Amino acid sequence: MFATLISTLVIAAPHFPAPDVFATASVGASRSLGLGAGVTRLFTDDSTMPDVIGTLWLEGAWLADDWAQVFLAVPFGIGHVKIGAPTSSGEGLVLLTGGQVGARYLFSASLVRPFVGAQVTGLYVLASGASTSHLLFGPGGHAGFELDAGHSISVRLHGSFDWFIALNALQRLSVGATLTVATSF
Repeated sequence: MFATLISTLVIAAPHFPAPDVFATASVGASRSLGLGAGVTRLFTDDSTMPDVIGTLWLEGAWLADDWAQVFLAVPFGIGHVKIGAPTSSGEGLVLLTGGQVGARYLFSASLVRPFVGAQVTGLYVLASGASTSHLLFGPGGHAGFELDAGHSISVRLHGSFDWFIALNALQRLSVGATLTVATSF
């Protein structure tokens, strides 16, 4: 019976469609650079940390294959604090920066590519006079979709969350949304 199955497959092999018939459009290039803008809501009871942060993101990514992507992103943000700003009252705007490294799994290699991913995020609040640490660090996740706009340009919209872990201190969670335009090369 096994020999019959093998001989049937060998005889029918020339009639099977080529594997590329089943493939969708390839993502193409293996590297990309992007610029994004977004907003992040930081949930905290600490008045030295901003509640809402407007961010600009610079992102570099490497597409390992049509389904897996590794990325490094650097945020530049501005947020409002009640204590710690460089003003006479201590209330005002502060700058933030940091880094994010993670990976995405793309569910498709076609024109619209939904994805999920995980990341580790670090944020540093550039404020003065606060008694707590200004460094936030922790794991998170994100989901969204990427649209191939043609000519090696893509537009990505995603939502994310982060849990900034702190020992013997306030735990902080964040949620955000980012719109990124990237070019592949």
